[in-house]
Amino acid sequence: QEKPEYIDKLCTMDSLYDELETADIIVSSLPGSKSTYHLLDEKALKHIKKHPIFVNVGRGTLIESSILEKALKEKIFSAAYIDVTDPEPLNKDSSLWDLDNLIITPHVTGGYHLEETLNRIVQISAANIKNYCEGKEITHKVTITKG
Repeated sequence: QEKPEYIDKLCTMDSLYDELETADIIVSSLPGSKSTYHLLDEKALKHIKKHPIFVNVGRGTLIESSILEKALKEKIFSAAYIDVTDPEPLNKDSSLWDLDNLIITPHVTGGYHLEETLNRIVQISAANIKNYCEGKEITHKVTITKG
């Protein structure tokens, strides 16, 4: 679709590997779905040419813990911040805890840090409840098949 003015570049998943080859920072807020499950796998790591910082605030299933560990130990990723893990919670004996170039937080980035975010969610929810009760169309539907 048409890209909004405030976005420099809008790409589809078809160009993932091309984008990985140029990224200085890789940030994922992707949902968990069949199409995102272990999306960053061994094949994807081969397309990362620079040593980007990796941030994952979406779902831990984007990358297997062993693949993440390898990417950090081999400096494929120069550093990483993850708020989600696979499995979640991360096992106490996971070697990820010992990596100096990894910051792990306990799935806290989804909070309502901005009051405006919470207000928008409440407004959308209230409007949808009203529409549902009146037999009108619901907005902001999640398309399960798209993930």
